[in-house]
Parts: sequence; C-alpha cells; structure tokens
Amino acid sequence: MNMSISLCAAAGLGAFLTAASMAGAASAAVTISTDATSHMKCLAGLCKPTATDAVLNVKKLIHLLNTESVTIESGSTAKDIVVSASVQWVHNSALVLDAYRSLTIDALVRPKSAVPVTLTTNDGGTGGLLAFGSAGRVSFLSTLSPLTINGASYKLVNTIGELADVIGADGGTGHYALANDYSAAADGVYASSPVALLASTGTFEGLHNTISHLSIDVTSSGDDAGLFAETDGTVNDVILQGASVKKSGEGGSVGALSARNFGAINAVSVSGSVQSSVADDVGGLVGDNESGTIARCQSAASVTGIRAGGLVGEMFDGTIDSSFATGSVKAASAGSPTVGGLVGYAAAGSIGNSYATGTATGLTDANLGGLFGISSATIASVYASGAVKSHHDSHTGGVTGFDAGSSFADAYWDTTTTGITDVRKGAGNIKNDPGITGLSDTDLKSGLPTGFAAATWGEDASINGGLPYLLANPPS
Repeated sequence: MNMSISLCAAAGLGAFLTAASMAGAASAAVTISTDATSHMKCLAGLCKPTATDAVLNVKKLIHLLNTESVTIESGSTAKDIVVSASVQWVHNSALVLDAYRSLTIDALVRPKSAVPVTLTTNDGGTGGLLAFGSAGRVSFLSTLSPLTINGASYKLVNTIGELADVIGADGGTGHYALANDYSAAADGVYASSPVALLASTGTFEGLHNTISHLSIDVTSSGDDAGLFAETDGTVNDVILQGASVKKSGEGGSVGALSARNFGAINAVSVSGSVQSSVADDVGGLVGDNESGTIARCQSAASVTGIRAGGLVGEMFDGTIDSSFATGSVKAASAGSPTVGGLVGYAAAGSIGNSYATGTATGLTDANLGGLFGISSATIASVYASGAVKSHHDSHTGGVTGFDAGSSFADAYWDTTTTGITDVRKGAGNIKNDPGITGLSDTDLKSGLPTGFAAATWGEDASINGGLPYLLANPPS
C-alpha cells in the first residue's frame, strides 16, 4: 500500500498561491511567527499592519488571546495573512483572521476551549484563498466552538459517523468542518459509502485534518464506493490517509473521496488503494468526474480497475487543473481495459498543468497511456514520466493510449523513464500525434518545456527528482 499523501485544491490559476507564500514567505503579508513583532499595531484587541511586510510574534498573540479576543486584519497594506507558528490558547477569547486577499495556515491553530474562530479571505481584495501548508491545520477540542469561514457558519464534526448524521439530517445542504484528525480504524469496514450526497449548496471543509484508515468494501451491484457516493457541492482541505476502497459488486464507480463528482474538489489528499475488477470507473480520488472541478491535486493511491486512472477513472466532463498522480495504475483484467496514469478515460472537458509519475500497466487488448488510456478532451501543458507497461495487441502511448479526438497542446512524455522510446508514439493509435512531444529524461530536466509557464511551473534538481513541478502544488 502506498502511504504517501496527495493533495488537491481550489481552481483558478490566477488565484493560486506561490510556493513561497505557502511556506510562509509571502512578499507582502502579516506573518504570525516566532520572529520579533514589527510594523504591527495592536490596540483594544485589533491588530493591523503599519507597513507592507509586518510580523506579529506568536507569543505576543497568545498573550493577547489569554486576556481578550483578538482580530488580525491585513488590510490593503499587507493584503495577506500567513500563520507560520503554532497558535494555541486556553482563555475564552475569540480569534479572527481577516485577510484582504489570502489566508495561508502553515502551523497548528487550536483553541483549547469552545470559543469562536473566524477565517476570512478577500475582504476587499480578489483572487485570494484559504490555503494550508504542509504543517498547517485548524483543530478544535470542542465541536461546540463556533466556526465561521467567509461569512458562513460551519458545523464541526469529529467522526465520519457524525458527518454522515448531520448531512443526512439536512440533506447535505449546509456547511460542515472536520474538527480534528480522525482514525476510522474503529469503524471497521463500511459496506456502502458512508455519506450518500453532498448537495450543490453544501461544503465540507477538512481544515487540513486527516481521516486515516478509512475502509470500504461494497459488494452490492450498481452501488458506488467512496467516502461520498456523490459530491455536488464543495470539498476542501481534507487528507485521506491509508484508505482502502474496494468494490466487488458489478457496476458503479469507485473513488477514495467521491465515487461521482459534479461539484468542486479542492486541496484533498488521498493515499492507500482503490480497486475493483467489475466497477465501471475507478480512480484514486474520484471514480467518475461527471462535470466537476478538480484542481491543485496530488494522488498517491494505487489503483486497479477496468477503466482506471491515478486521479480519476473517467472524466465525462469538467476540469482538472494543476494536479498530479504518483500512484501505480493497472488493469484489473484482460480484454479492452482503459488505463491512464492520471485519467483512465478523458471523454471531454479540459485538463491542464498536470502530470503523472506512477507506473501504468495494461493487459491484453488495452488502451494504455502515461496520462490517459483514451482521450478526447482539451489537454494542455501536461507530461508523463511513469513506466508504461503494455502487453501485445494494445494501443500504447507515452501520453495517451488512444486519441479519440483530443485537442493537445504542449503535452510531453519522458522517453527514457516511460519505456516508450519511439518519439512517434505519443498516442498509441496515431503516429506523430500533433501537440504531443517525446523528450528524454535529460531534456525534460534541463529546463521547462515549451508551453510550461514559469509562473506556474518550476524545476529544481532537489524537487520532484528534477522533473517539472507545480509551484502552487509542490510534491509532498
């Protein structure tokens, strides 16, 4: 079982944070850190910057919180707020983090009593995000704590059972947040998807907390398998670690987070295994992306299926952006399986700024590609580097096994590591398919390829094995 973590987050490349700001080194921000307070004025519970770059010492903040409620406003002066040191307090004081643009949390924020926490982005600005660095999360000792995010009130839950109950009670139309890390090992094996539906007006905010050891094994025919059977609303910032999702009953879709997605999935992490030899679509994150948005995603789940993808089994429509998959993907059986390192079957929609590094393995008569088994979507600025292992009588390509009408631009594959050395075989059915280019491992690591914007992609010998990586979504 692959236990590394995957991520996926909010759409809109213009809104993505840079790698530097995710690490707490924003060029214009109020930064809460262990450094000495500078360019910051606190009076009567309100802290505001007096310069573009300001620092609020975390010990001073905690001291203030242990005496009174505190509001931190970035205003248009500093624009963003970055939390880079742990903020934990015991007094019955509320904390408000109010950012003109983005709020990035890269350390633990936790009240130790049932006090209000308010998180606000785009208070005067635009294009900002609530985002979490690798060390960031918001945790609550009490689910009675009032949580408000961008004006919406959230119901805190501690367990999958509590989440299922509150969503079942209101039809999944509300706002819900995971209060703490949760191990689902004690839940045993779910025989169906724990949560049936997150409605179009519903939001589940994970606050970058972890659900570990989720186990689902659906034996009934036609049913879907995933934490959510269907997501029509928005899911943000949750980690699924070491998930095991299986389906042995025929039909349906299988994905660790969602079997079917019509909504928006942002900053979600998945690791573990997702498998079925009889389901229609099997993906590490989502089984069937019907019309939803998946952005800034990583998936390290190993996937086995008939129509299987490292991130998504089938993309019927919608968008995948700034995302990647590192888990192995393999065909569950012989006889026309469709296997892609990123997406099994990309039927329509758009896919951009994404890549796959996991091994893709097909069997007899397969459609097999480093990124896609079959593709007929609009695809740009993508690459594949994982080994592509095919058997005879297969359509096998460095990028796509079978191009069924895709529009490709600036799509690449690593001719060294994929094993597809013939530069004519970017697609398994069309030689020299336009928009697809084979590059050696050396060439792919010697500078960003054409079409990879320097504002979106980076290249560093110490990151991602020297291959291009997403600045706003670096590998874990």
